[in-house]
Amino acid sequence: TGTAGQCLVLAGDSVIELSNSGKLASGDFTLSLWFNPYDLKGGQQMIAGKNRYTRDERQWSLTLEPDGQLKAYL
Repeated sequence: TGTAGQCLVLAGDSVIELSNSGKLASGDFTLSLWFNPYDLKGGQQMIAGKNRYTRDERQWSLTLEPDGQLKAYL
């Protein structure tokens, strides 16, 4: 747990998978996060997303690109 026991602190190589995430595919939802990139000159870094690469399904994502820019895929 993170600050005041109300958030998660991740080490940069962590993945959080939500159960029942199929519900996010229908209807509106809000994603709120804070992030601190560890390497602005690295390759593409996934910050958050809903993708099933094994099925070639890319639904949405927020990435930090190699040039340091944020990109939203919708």
